[in-house]
Amino acid sequence: MMAPVVTAALGALGPLLGKLTDLLANECGRLKGVRREIRYLKNELAGMHGALTKYTKLENPDEQVKIWVSLVRELSYDTEDCFDKFIHQLGEGGGDDGGFKEFFRLKTLGARRGIATKSTT
Repeated sequence: MMAPVVTAALGALGPLLGKLTDLLANECGRLKGVRREIRYLKNELAGMHGALTKYTKLENPDEQVKIWVSLVRELSYDTEDCFDKFIHQLGEGGGDDGGFKEFFRLKTLGARRGIATKSTT
């Protein structure tokens, strides 16, 4: 199946949903608390993606809809950047396990905390 692409109309929501699905399928998603948070984020983004798809098809959206679409699109780019940075930092261990054991190592604690804080604000 072809991977979702970033579009001007929908931003990065499509690819981001795919990345979250992949994360759920990996070791990181097997952790109970992490799995719950990933599912929550995925559900929220899926709802935004559906609304964004609907609103970008409107011929004459009002100003409030235009602003909302723009804000959600920007949020999708910021979220994808944060997610990509998180995945990159997980993989810096260079292990054969894809870096997920690195998630639990003390040396990545500061980076994980910063990313977690940024993703919840």
